[in-house]
Amino acid sequence: MIAVDAMGGDHAPEQVVLGALLAAKAGVWVVLFGSKDRIFFLLNQYDSSWQKYNILISNTNQQIGMGEDPVKSFKKKMDSSLVQAVQSVKQEKCKAVVSAGNSGALMVASVFILGCQKGIERPAIIGTLYTGKKEILILDLGANVNCRPSNLVQFAHMADSYARRILGIKRPKVSILSNGHEEGKGSILVKKTFDILKEESNLNFIGNIEPYGIFDNRTDIVVTDGFSGNILLKTLESVIKTFNIKNYTIANHGALLIGINGCVVVVHGNSDSQVIKNAILFAHQNLINKEIFYGICEKSFASVAT
Repeated sequence: MIAVDAMGGDHAPEQVVLGALLAAKAGVWVVLFGSKDRIFFLLNQYDSSWQKYNILISNTNQQIGMGEDPVKSFKKKMDSSLVQAVQSVKQEKCKAVVSAGNSGALMVASVFILGCQKGIERPAIIGTLYTGKKEILILDLGANVNCRPSNLVQFAHMADSYARRILGIKRPKVSILSNGHEEGKGSILVKKTFDILKEESNLNFIGNIEPYGIFDNRTDIVVTDGFSGNILLKTLESVIKTFNIKNYTIANHGALLIGINGCVVVVHGNSDSQVIKNAILFAHQNLINKEIFYGICEKSFASVAT
C-alpha cells in the first residue's frame, strides 16, 4: 500500500484525493492520511462507488503548512498527515510515501523516522529530465540548501548507483553544476567537490557542466546543492513551458528522496490530480525496483561515509 499525505500541497486535499482515487482505479492500494470527514466527502463527490476500489482512509488531526519550519512542525505536529504517512512505512503498514506537502518537513520526518542508508549523511531529491535522447538525473533538487563537499560526493555515488541499476546505464557520466565548464570555475563548494570527485576511480566524472551542457546531452548525472538545484529545476520547467519545447520534459511523477531507508516520493506543491496519480504509480514502480536498488544500498554506500 502507498501512504498519501492527503492534506499536503497547494491544492490539497481536493487534487490529492482525486489523484489517489485515479491511482486506486489503476489498481494500486492507497491509504489517504488526513481529515477523514473531508476525504470521505470528496471521495463521495468524485465517485459514489469509490469504496469498491483499493483505497483506505487514516484519520489525522493536524496539518503541516507549506511555509512552516520543517523541524519545528515535525516536532509539534506528530499527528499530522505528513508525519503519520511516513510513520506508516516505519510501522510496515505501508510500503511507500507520496507527499506534495512541505518538502523540508517531509525530509526531516523521513530522516528521523526512517533513517538514512548506511554511509549517507543526508538524503537528496533526485529528479529526471527527459530529453529526446536520454534521461538525465539531477540532484539535489531542494532537500539540502546548504551542503558540504562530502554531501555532494555522496549524491554522486547514489545517483551513479541509481543510473546503473535502474536506468541500465553501464558507466554514467557524472558532472557538477557550475558557472563554467573549466576546472577551477565555480564556488568554493564546487571547487572542493571537483577535487574529490576527480580522484574517485569508481565514478565516471567528466568535470563541471553549465546549464547548456545539460541540454546538449553531455552528461547523465548533474550534482549540485539543493539551493542551486531547485533554481535549476524551476528554470528548466519555466523554459520548457514558456517556449513550448517538445523534446524536453521534467518528470511529472514527482522525485525520489534518495538515501532513505524506504521509498519516499516528493511532489511539487502545485501538482494537480494527474501528477499525484503518476507519483503514486511511480512509488509503486520503485517498490518493484527495491531489491535492485534499495536492497543493496548498504553495501554500496558504506564506503563513501565521511
